[in-house]
Amino acid sequence: MKHLFYSLRVLYMAWFYILAAIPLILFFPVLMISALFPGGFPIVYWFARSIWAPLILWGMGTPMRVRSDLILKKGVSYMLCPNHQSMLDIMMVLRLSKNPVLFVGKKELKQIPLFGLIYKNVSILVDRSQKESRAQVYLSVKEKLQKNYSICVFPEGLVPEVEVLLADFKPGAFKMAIEHQLDIVPISIYNAKDRLPYNFNHGRPGPIDVQVHSVFFVKDLEYEQYKELQNKCRFYLEEDLKAYKGGIIKNLTEQIL
Repeated sequence: MKHLFYSLRVLYMAWFYILAAIPLILFFPVLMISALFPGGFPIVYWFARSIWAPLILWGMGTPMRVRSDLILKKGVSYMLCPNHQSMLDIMMVLRLSKNPVLFVGKKELKQIPLFGLIYKNVSILVDRSQKESRAQVYLSVKEKLQKNYSICVFPEGLVPEVEVLLADFKPGAFKMAIEHQLDIVPISIYNAKDRLPYNFNHGRPGPIDVQVHSVFFVKDLEYEQYKELQNKCRFYLEEDLKAYKGGIIKNLTEQIL
C-alpha cells in the first residue's frame, strides 16, 4: 500500500509538469517573440495569468480560495511578499494580480527547457552569490517601475522544509520597497505545501487557502529602517499562519480562482 501511494504521488507530480509544459509548447513562438520585444511583457503576463496559471491550478485539482483585505489596483505598483510553500506559489500570485508582476528570482531557473527562455525575459534574475548581481536588481526594478509593474519577492528566499512554518526573511524586498517607495502587500499562502510540496512524501488535490492582507505603507520610512519593516512583516505573516493552523481563520471562500 505504501508503494502504491508513493507511485500515485509521483504520477501527480508528473502530471504537474505535463500541465505546465503543454501550453508553453503550444504558444511558444508567440511567447518567445513577445518576450523579446520591450512592449511584449504584458502579452506574456496575460498568457501566464489567464491561461497557464488557471490550467495548472484547476488541472491539479487545487483551485484557490481567496480572501482579500485589499484589491490590487491595476496600474499601481506594489511589492508583493508571499510566504513560499510550493511550486504552485508563482501561479497563485499570477492569479491574484491583474496588474503585471515581475518576479525577482534565482538565475538558475533560466536553465529549465522552454520555460527558462521565457522566464529570463520577463523576470529580474539575481545571483545571490554575486554582490554585483544583487546591485543590478535595484537598477532593473527602477526601470520596470516606470511602467507601473508590481514586483514580487518571496522574502524567505527559499521553500522551507515542510515542518517549518515560516523561514527567516532576507532583507532585499524591504530595502527595495523603501528605496523605490513601494507599499508592501503581505500574502499568506496557508496550505499549498499540503497540495504540491517539493518532495514526493505527500501531496494531494484540494483547495488552497490564500489571503491578501492590507498594505504596509513605506512612506516616510528611512532606508535604515528596512530591518524594522522586515521584522514587522515577518511577525505579521507568522502570527497569521499560526492562526490558520490553529483553525482561527475561517470562510476563505470570498473568491475562487
